[in-house]
Amino acid sequence: MILYPLRWLLRQVWGWIFSVLLLIVGVIWVLRWVPMPPAGVLAGFFSGQVPQWGWLGEGPVRERLVQVIKRMETESAVRRRHRPPLSQRVAEQLFYPPSIPKWGSRPLGLLIQALWGEERVLIFYLNSVRYEANLYGLKAAAQAYFHKEIEALTPAEVADLLLLTTGIPREKLIAEPFIRERKKLETLFASEINNVTKVHQTR
Repeated sequence: MILYPLRWLLRQVWGWIFSVLLLIVGVIWVLRWVPMPPAGVLAGFFSGQVPQWGWLGEGPVRERLVQVIKRMETESAVRRRHRPPLSQRVAEQLFYPPSIPKWGSRPLGLLIQALWGEERVLIFYLNSVRYEANLYGLKAAAQAYFHKEIEALTPAEVADLLLLTTGIPREKLIAEPFIRERKKLETLFASEINNVTKVHQTR
């Protein structure tokens, strides 16, 4: 007699847990299509600050940046900095304000990777990466550091922005070994111009 209500209660609990997990998966799946600001931007607005952020829309520049960041993530010079996986960093940027612990970000990152795919994760990364307090995304960083739209940046300036995403202080970009890394990214970004142009010509 006692086991029957316990089994019923257990079924109810598991039912609720399954429903919550299904809801979370559904919400994350839908968010892959939404140009969502990082959690730090939302937290800044609610605290009365004025965060700098902008969404970089579709176009050749975004396509080149996605390809370059993909290459950066596989290069030993960048990976030796022992950073978390890209999907985990995206989860932290989108769902965790800077001031709170990032508990659970790794499984959330794995879920995002599975539901969004590599390219969408890369797009959200370049649109949500935190440069400094109240400055998020490459589009806003281009305006803050160079007073230009990102489409008007030179390959060298883009290389600076990409190196800054790895946590290198801006004043150290003129020191070795970052000069070599900067030149490498500059060349890589410039070479992607031809690749993206060829893709658009074949469409």
